[in-house]
This record gives sequence, structure tokens and C-alpha cells, in this order.
Amino acid sequence: MVFGSPEKEVKDPSSVEIKINTTALFLFILSLIFIFIGAVISPIVIGIGVIGAVVTMVYAAKNWFKLEEIRA
Repeated sequence: MVFGSPEKEVKDPSSVEIKINTTALFLFILSLIFIFIGAVISPIVIGIGVIGAVVTMVYAAKNWFKLEEIRA
């Protein structure tokens, strides 16, 4: 699975700024926290973390980066 961004057309004299999608990053970190805390607390929390990680990876497959056009 490859992380990417939605396609965007940019006019010739414009530049593109690449930013990390903070929502995807937050969801991924939250899922990892659930997995690690679940190892101490219960398997149910681990399951929630794993499901969250899978959902985050599906979402982030095309939304990990945001492309913003900078007009010159």
C-alpha cells in the first residue's frame, strides 16, 4: 500500500506545496496508542486500535499528502 494524494492539475507558472494531512496523521497516531495501551489493558482495545489503523491506512492511501497550489 502506498500513501499518496489526490491528483491535482497545476498551471505552468505555479508551484505546489506538499503538506502532510494532519487528520490522517492524527488518526494513525491515535490507532497506535490504542494498540500499545491495549497490550496492557485488554485485547478489545487492541482490536479497536487495529481496526482504526486499517481504516486510517485505507483513508490515507490517497489522502496522506495535501497539494496546495502557490500562485506566483
